[in-house]
Amino acid sequence: MGEMTIKLGNKTFELYTARAETDDACWVYIPEIKCAFIGDLIIGTFPNIGNPWKPTRFALDWAKTLELVRAKKPEYVFCNGAGVMYKGKNVLKALNANIEVIRALHDQVVDYINQGVHISEMIHKVKIPDHLKNNRYIKMLYSKPEFFTYNVYRWYHGYFDDNPAHLLPRPEKEVMKEVSNLIGDPKKVINRVKELNKNNKPQLALQVLDVLIQADPENLEARKLRVILLEKLGATDYCLMSRNAWYYFINQDKKFLKKRNVKNKNLVIYLTVSKNMYHCSSSSRNSVPKCLCLVCLAKSLGTDSLAGL
Repeated sequence: MGEMTIKLGNKTFELYTARAETDDACWVYIPEIKCAFIGDLIIGTFPNIGNPWKPTRFALDWAKTLELVRAKKPEYVFCNGAGVMYKGKNVLKALNANIEVIRALHDQVVDYINQGVHISEMIHKVKIPDHLKNNRYIKMLYSKPEFFTYNVYRWYHGYFDDNPAHLLPRPEKEVMKEVSNLIGDPKKVINRVKELNKNNKPQLALQVLDVLIQADPENLEARKLRVILLEKLGATDYCLMSRNAWYYFINQDKKFLKKRNVKNKNLVIYLTVSKNMYHCSSSSRNSVPKCLCLVCLAKSLGTDSLAGL
């Protein structure tokens, strides 16, 4: 990690390395025009510290780097691949919001680790401070606090959750088969799942239903019911990562059912974006978009521009 200064014409380019989203981040400050180019240190939404499909990110170093940017007192900040720009008073507001939310959530995770709180409880306990919940600079359109919590937990604690049953576990399907056999009648699980869903507990219902699906992947009633649960979870989730995951697995189940000639008028295959955020032009304003790109999500929230988010 280090820094470098180069001159081009009448401009000075101060280059700084950092550990943040990756371990080789670089940001640039040009003092003559008080402008900072900081890449993905800020992305215009809640910081991407925690991605279920990516390596661990450097939360505390991320905040410290943003503090170094703030110390330069820039008047302009270009970030998120220069797709987002802040100027004037908005620079400090954006920097402050990102720094504060990172430090607040990081410290909560560390405190809960020291208290011995299980990670499955921790993701529900770690909260954005009340005064930042509706902050325009950290809206949860890409990542979310739960993913942040997993990230910091793994950084300090590793993957083991202090449950001895999980240290060297048997395959999940094998365990669920035993549980399913003990329950006996699959209808008991189906009925309980429907009851939980009716009581607006789709996530709990999804996990209970998983006993059947893991034990018997060919259980068509369970697979149809999972589609209902996933659609309920996805309908109000505007975080790109989790929303896209819900709809990916909806599609997988619908394809599974279609191959088995299960007739269902609602077997619509949704367009998902697993590795990018490119706009597909498939959704209409103020509707739940079938496309999950940020542009369509923005439209469904009542704005045509990500700058307004």
